[in-house]
Amino acid sequence: MRIAFSAKKSGSELQMDERFARADWFLIYDTENEAFEEIDNTSIKNAAQGAGIQAAELLIRKDVNVVVTGKCGPKALDALRSVDIPVHSTNKQRVYDALNELLLAYGEK
Repeated sequence: MRIAFSAKKSGSELQMDERFARADWFLIYDTENEAFEEIDNTSIKNAAQGAGIQAAELLIRKDVNVVVTGKCGPKALDALRSVDIPVHSTNKQRVYDALNELLLAYGEK
C-alpha cells in the first residue's frame, strides 16, 4: 500500500501539514519496502488556482492508495474519490503518529 501524507519538515521530525494542496511536501510511505518518498510540493502550493486538483493528480500519478491530511478541499476530494482513493483526516502532529493511526485502522499493525 502507498500512503501519502501532507507534510512539512521541521528539523529531523516529519510533521503533518493540515493543508492538503498547499502543503510544503508530500511524503509517500510504501508499506512493502517500509520507506518514504519525498515530493516537494512548492510548484503546486504556490499556484494561483487549481492547487487541489493538481495535487490530487500528482498523487494519482504516483499510484497512491490512501491520502492522510488535516483538511482537503472539495475539488481535490472529488478528484481523489473519482479514482477510489480514500482521504483520511487526522489531527496528529507527527507523520509517524498518523501512519500508526492509519495502519491500525487498516489492521496492518
